[in-house]
Amino acid sequence: GLSIAASESREIKIHFKAYTPPYVFGSGKGIVVDFVSEIMESQGYTVKPVFLPIERSFKMFAEGNIDAIAIIAKSSGLPHAFYSNAFIAYHNFAIILKSKESRPEITRLEDLGRFDVIGFQYARRYLGKEFGRIVSDNSRYREIANQETQVLMLLKGRTDVVVMDKAIFTYYMNKLIRSNRVDADMAVEFVDLFDPSPYR
Repeated sequence: GLSIAASESREIKIHFKAYTPPYVFGSGKGIVVDFVSEIMESQGYTVKPVFLPIERSFKMFAEGNIDAIAIIAKSSGLPHAFYSNAFIAYHNFAIILKSKESRPEITRLEDLGRFDVIGFQYARRYLGKEFGRIVSDNSRYREIANQETQVLMLLKGRTDVVVMDKAIFTYYMNKLIRSNRVDADMAVEFVDLFDPSPYR
């Protein structure tokens, strides 16, 4: 629901996570920003995008300083929140280098407990209890907020596995190839261990 103040002003402040291309670019563009803006404009609202870390957005939403949060799970636990239908789904994969000499054999979730694994920030929280249990027991698991670094570390052979959304990985891999930071003939394998995560 929208606050009365928002409907009177017809401007609506919507939080977007700062930089998760191709979904959101910090410049205020991206698939999700464009999609949400068009929907809200069709209802007579002008979207004012707000780019913040997700924790700050929860606090600002609770205090009434922003009107909505885009790309949020229904399980977020925000009090007094009304959720739209799911309009986007991230599909996370375990991604490995095909060319790595000691290529990890990963066919099931439990296999992630035996390798160097880098997840996206809060992956342990978002990817289910079983994943959380497995990586909590793996001292070689860590999370990195910068997803470009995550991709680079895999492509440079500095980790065995990264866990992230396929579209985000592909965006950064292509960016790194274009800037000649990795070889253009890098081959990776996407191991499908996770259900798509719907967001609202």
